[in-house]
Amino acid sequence: MKTSANGRGPIPAIVARAILSMLLSAARGAVAWKTRPAAIRDALTRLSPGIAARDSTANRVRVAAVQWRITLAATVADYVTEMDAIVRESASLGATVVAFPENNGLALLGLIPGVKRLARAALSQPGRKNADNSCDPPGPARESDSWRSSDSTQEFRAPRESDSWRPPDSVQEPRSPHSPDSPQKSALVSPLDVFRMMSPFVDRVARTVFSELAKRHRMVIMAGSFLVADGEGNVCNTAYLFDETGRLMGTQDKLHLVEAESTWGLAPGRTLTAFSTPFGTLAAPVCMDATYFETFRILLSLGVDIALLPIGDAAEYRAFYALRGIWPRVQESPMYGVKAALVGNLFGQTFTGKAGVVAPISLTPQQNGVLAEAKTYDRSEIVVADLDIQRLHTYREQEWEDNDIRPSLYERDLSELYARMQLEVELASPGQP
Repeated sequence: MKTSANGRGPIPAIVARAILSMLLSAARGAVAWKTRPAAIRDALTRLSPGIAARDSTANRVRVAAVQWRITLAATVADYVTEMDAIVRESASLGATVVAFPENNGLALLGLIPGVKRLARAALSQPGRKNADNSCDPPGPARESDSWRSSDSTQEFRAPRESDSWRPPDSVQEPRSPHSPDSPQKSALVSPLDVFRMMSPFVDRVARTVFSELAKRHRMVIMAGSFLVADGEGNVCNTAYLFDETGRLMGTQDKLHLVEAESTWGLAPGRTLTAFSTPFGTLAAPVCMDATYFETFRILLSLGVDIALLPIGDAAEYRAFYALRGIWPRVQESPMYGVKAALVGNLFGQTFTGKAGVVAPISLTPQQNGVLAEAKTYDRSEIVVADLDIQRLHTYREQEWEDNDIRPSLYERDLSELYARMQLEVELASPGQP
């Protein structure tokens, strides 16, 4: 029970909920106005002309991995200016592909009037803070730091809910946000309420802004991930990918949720998609998806050459702990990996990580599997590297020995599942082995 402002007694929970519901409705109206199409167009027209990045060839491409110290955007113009500055710098470095971090869209929470007060009611981190809860969205409110400084897709579809197989999960069984033991049951406004309220406006900004930036700078942009609702009303952690004409090539929902995301009621994705471009095949698995061997083995079966991985690691930075991610995955399933990292402080959570570009050890000059890496784990940086797609294909065909899987064991012990998954891959990628 909340205490009334005059101190005369507690406010009934139903009244408190009604008050917060009205505040949420008012916030929706304010955000709708701030993100109206005219406001976004006006912010984009104020930008300087784009920098035309150098052309990618069929065999070589320069990629940029963004490490961004997040700050809340008070206006759409603030966000547009920030994103353009990052793309502009990447283009000036010669990159034709740029990858942004996970939860890039959290900056747009700054559009909500009184967001810090609302966060205290809705965005509290369930459970204790734990380094194992990496890639978590933000927790309790605190002052944030400012930053300075289609036809081309192939899909692998996992079995449906009715099938006996379930995808591996990185956390405990997800709990309903309304289950008896859920920390969110007693919340007046749940995080899911806020994310669902923001979803159409976040989606509008992401699609409009990054489409225009991709077209202006003639770059392929993986815009990072955003918490948006799908067609069925489920809120997912979704990455957006745009080509150099500004066309949305597609989106990728995060498959493996961390505990906070599951507790809050986010929905995991069930599809991995590959995107064809003139210089190679791309994919955008999200953060925790790179913790699992199977994710990248599926991407390899889809012919992916470059995995653009957005991360947002809400944990103390530890180099060896970070190795659980994309570096070992590209050794097991040879491809290039571009990791973009969210860093800085937001709503009481400290995000750390090092943006970088990784590759199979044999394809790196220092024989360490790293082509480029940020120097810090808590500041804004952009790192670039040149990728030789033909060299990767040659390595796969002539040098790499696939000793990590045993199809004969799968056929013997998991025959029904193996046959179904093989059929899914064949339907999604006709003509590929």
